[in-house]
Amino acid sequence: MQRVALPMKDLEVPVHHRHISEHFTNAPGFVIFDAEGKVVREVAVVETGDDYVATLKDNGVEIVICDGITQAAADAIQDAGIEVWTCISGKPEGAIAKFGTGELLHILATSRVVDSE
Repeated sequence: MQRVALPMKDLEVPVHHRHISEHFTNAPGFVIFDAEGKVVREVAVVETGDDYVATLKDNGVEIVICDGITQAAADAIQDAGIEVWTCISGKPEGAIAKFGTGELLHILATSRVVDSE
């Protein structure tokens, strides 16, 4: 099982209207999923707080899936042992479903293109 966090544009909207934040540091919080193969379930919605790295670590996150992120933010997250997958936009449920099936193509924050197989 892997715990995955996606930064949200807005935490106050209904589930079917949620979108991944265009920029990581502007996100008010994260939606967190547990994924094991095709089995994916939402675990929590948490506010970012003053220290986003601590928030991610406190929630056991192993991978952050986001759209845009500064190199400084990506470095801080990676220094905590958390992978950062960038250039992912749209609805979190679609991204996490593709993650669970191994179909989510992504770019690591190190700018190395990989696929999720």
